Amino acid sequence: MAIIFLKEVRLSFAQNLRTPGRPPSDPNAKLKYGAQFIIEPGSPNHKALEDAMKAEASAKFGANWEAIYNSIDGNKKCLRDGNKNLDGSGQVRGGYAGKLYVKANNSMAPVIVDQSGAVLAEASGKPYSGCYVNVKLDIYAQNKPGQGAQVNASLLAVQFVKDGEAFGGVPPSADGFEFIAPETSNNDLF
Repeated sequence: MAIIFLKEVRLSFAQNLRTPGRPPSDPNAKLKYGAQFIIEPGSPNHKALEDAMKAEASAKFGANWEAIYNSIDGNKKCLRDGNKNLDGSGQVRGGYAGKLYVKANNSMAPVIVDQSGAVLAEASGKPYSGCYVNVKLDIYAQNKPGQGAQVNASLLAVQFVKDGEAFGGVPPSADGFEFIAPETSNNDLF
């Protein structure tokens, strides 16, 4: 297993960071925490992830690791082509065109922190889909019975870095409310 950190990646499908879910295509799947992280092709994040995936495949699959790694279907690798991430109408999802993305999950809840490393309360509304985060992943290869060779990412921790244009709407915020003075009752006068 290889622990890696991805820096300033765009967060997507954040709804399962704090509440476990399952893929819509498999209602019997085990509930897991998870998200997707959009990265630039050719970036240091891309290189770090590719290197970790290949190292784990080599360690798991031995002498023929490269042939096995190259034969693994794209949906059985944690690093995927953003141009193949389609919405219900068959269009590439917003933010994914020309990019790569990492799909990571875990049966345990990830640690979610702010820029200073303090635990980030859910009430903050951060992180949200579209913001930028640092992410800690555990990359591992496996030969899953009935499914074959895979290279996966286990989600360990997420650090909110900065705001970004929210996917699917505006991030939650209390900004814009006017101050409302508390009413004074007659009892407060005595």
